Amino acid sequence: MQDCDLIIAAEWLAPVVPTGVVYAPGAVAVRDGRVLAVGEKTSITRDWNARETVERPGCLLTPGLI
Repeated sequence: MQDCDLIIAAEWLAPVVPTGVVYAPGAVAVRDGRVLAVGEKTSITRDWNARETVERPGCLLTPGLI
């Protein structure tokens, strides 16, 4: 298990890369303001140990989209 500052979990996660992929539910691991990993919520919470976790039910998370 790796350490990160924050896990953000949402009902849906649509990364910019790869295109056409939607994780439901999905999550992002963040450290020092940088996205370290994106994927299925179960995988991210299993593989990453966060100091804080933010849940966003009913929301779409699009990491990398500015």
